Amino acid sequence: MKLSSDITKKLNPAQVHFLQDFFLHCPDSFLPNLMLKSYPANVTLMSTDDSCSHIYILLKGRLQGIEEQASDTEFRFTEISAIEIIGDFELFSQASARFITLTTLERSLCVMIPAKAYLAWIKEDAHALFIRVQMLVTQWMAQTRSDRKNFFLDNRTRLLKLLYHECSLAHLPESRSASGKVCPPCGAMQNETPFEYKIRDTRSTIAARMGCSVRTVNRLVAQLCDEGYLSLVHGKIRVSQTQFAFMETELRDCIML
Repeated sequence: MKLSSDITKKLNPAQVHFLQDFFLHCPDSFLPNLMLKSYPANVTLMSTDDSCSHIYILLKGRLQGIEEQASDTEFRFTEISAIEIIGDFELFSQASARFITLTTLERSLCVMIPAKAYLAWIKEDAHALFIRVQMLVTQWMAQTRSDRKNFFLDNRTRLLKLLYHECSLAHLPESRSASGKVCPPCGAMQNETPFEYKIRDTRSTIAARMGCSVRTVNRLVAQLCDEGYLSLVHGKIRVSQTQFAFMETELRDCIML
């Protein structure tokens, strides 16, 4: 199938290459099913228990996976980056509704395809199905490896890794700096270093993600603050660029990155 110029002119070479390869043997009659859509940040792409009406090929941006039925608190358990196919797992498992909620973390670009048309096509296209299986196996292997590495970690290292991951993905600049105590690793006052990252998660959400109590999270946050890996501004967790570098160094020494 040859992609229309209306689609390709809005994409970069890597995005075009993926789509051309994935739809290599797709009939031209399938082309009208492809809808290129742009979404701003903080938009819900799909919700738990919704019908599986469409699948999405994430070409640009990041999505956040939320498990809304795990507890009283929304549990953000994964982040998905481009390029990725979203929403066909339920089709392959013959589920009638969505398993999770997905929202955009930043402006994102997707190709949206009706689920029935997608499933009818990919079942007959060995090339596309093989590419999709490769992607799913890669996801599964990465998740399994991450689970193995996390299994034997102590809670302090788990929290440090979680905060590092949030900072590395968020890049949310903080407009003001804060005065406070000395940051032990660098020996500099915190009011000399602007905060580059802010942690969006509440303490209860962090506890849910770590599988521990809020009291444990509060104790560990205070400990990491004393050690200079983070700062507290009106009770909120803030991380400077220098502190982020200290996190990275410790985690690399532990072979956790």
